[in-house]
Amino acid sequence: MSGRISANAFSSKTSSLGVSEETVSSWLNNSYVTYASVDFGNNTKGIKVNYSMGQWVDWSKLYGGVIEIRLGGPSGTIIAKFTPSPVYLVDSGTSYITAYIGLLDGVSETGVHPLTFVCKESLWSFSLAYFELSDFADRSAVQTLIKGSEISSNFGVQITLELTVGWFENDDFVTYSQVNFGAPGATKGILLRYSKDGYEGNSIEVRLGGPTGQLLGEFVPIDTSSWSNYVDAYVELNAEGVDGIHDLTFVGKGSGSVLNLESFSIRLASSSNFPSSSPSKKPSNIRPSNLPSRVHSSRPSLRPSTGPSVVLSQVPSNDPTIE
Repeated sequence: MSGRISANAFSSKTSSLGVSEETVSSWLNNSYVTYASVDFGNNTKGIKVNYSMGQWVDWSKLYGGVIEIRLGGPSGTIIAKFTPSPVYLVDSGTSYITAYIGLLDGVSETGVHPLTFVCKESLWSFSLAYFELSDFADRSAVQTLIKGSEISSNFGVQITLELTVGWFENDDFVTYSQVNFGAPGATKGILLRYSKDGYEGNSIEVRLGGPTGQLLGEFVPIDTSSWSNYVDAYVELNAEGVDGIHDLTFVGKGSGSVLNLESFSIRLASSSNFPSSSPSKKPSNIRPSNLPSRVHSSRPSLRPSTGPSVVLSQVPSNDPTIE
């Protein structure tokens, strides 16, 4: 299986794409970049993609673009898709995060092939730093802690300064690939780590698969007094018939900002070991802790601009999760 492949190690690309340091940027509709001789080995489960994406002045432009990952050239078979999330920019710098993108259902590839990234719609401020094929061994355990920023698809959210999911409002969602539910009926709940400041009464739906998938549970987060005050909450799930590997999606419901999501993990134990909640919209008891944060979760106001501004002066860290 191929190791980490730098974005600028391509064999061909559309002329509109820009190359800066170790990144490929300025993606327009149908822009593509192809990498020759990518080794899938015999156990590839998906692709880890390290990227950054700044904010546009037009919010509608943030969430329409999709990156298709195709076997062979730009018209080859689609084996995976992902929707990049805007990453909150720090001053004039650029923050990079890693998406975990599972292969589409029924896709199983081995051997050596060209691999192509194709942009659909415009993602001008998207910058690809590197990618690597993966067996997702770091998600093989049932109770693995999954960071909020490690999404495969989303709508409406943005990654905060602390690499948590913020700006999470009504009908916004985040999807995570390769979540292990264990043996049939083994999963009893999910442990969330979140913060919230105001906007009481809204909720998070926990769904199997995508944003319209089977409803497993629902959680009403309570005000933690500050976006910097993260807490743990246990949510019971109705997952008796669920086993093995699946995508998992959180969907925001209600007005205002629902929460900032730092991490989550599937739990096999009963709720007696954790702060409790239930799928019936009862607020959970919580165990507070104080973590530093500078993030406010309400969506920022639009500012006049002559166009998107992307700064690529910083090379992404060698740590794909950017601690």
